[in-house]
Amino acid sequence: MNTEKKEVLIVEDNEDNSSLAEKILQYYGFNTHIASHGDEALKYCETHKPDLILMDLSLPDMDGMEVTRLLRKKEGFQKTPVIAITAHAMRGIQEISKNAGLDDFLSKPFLPNDLIAIVKKHLT
Repeated sequence: MNTEKKEVLIVEDNEDNSSLAEKILQYYGFNTHIASHGDEALKYCETHKPDLILMDLSLPDMDGMEVTRLLRKKEGFQKTPVIAITAHAMRGIQEISKNAGLDDFLSKPFLPNDLIAIVKKHLT
């Protein structure tokens, strides 16, 4: 898979987590952009169309499920893969995430191979 032109938006308020995800993705040839708040991610998506979005569910201004619901209303974002990334082990979180419009789920902490596998799964 040619990843050179694929852009991943990382929506994550924890700088260590976003930096780690960015380094892993860039190592595999992806272009990345980081948004640390939901509002920042929504504004970024007004002028950019990432190929995939990694969405932390716990953000300081609004939760990732609400950001995803708002993104899904934007033209051109109905089919953009949005992957929930969270440390929450709450029962049923995967089903709740799917109902909010998220396409898949990755638990934190994650291994680099797990991150790349889920990204490639949704970009092929």
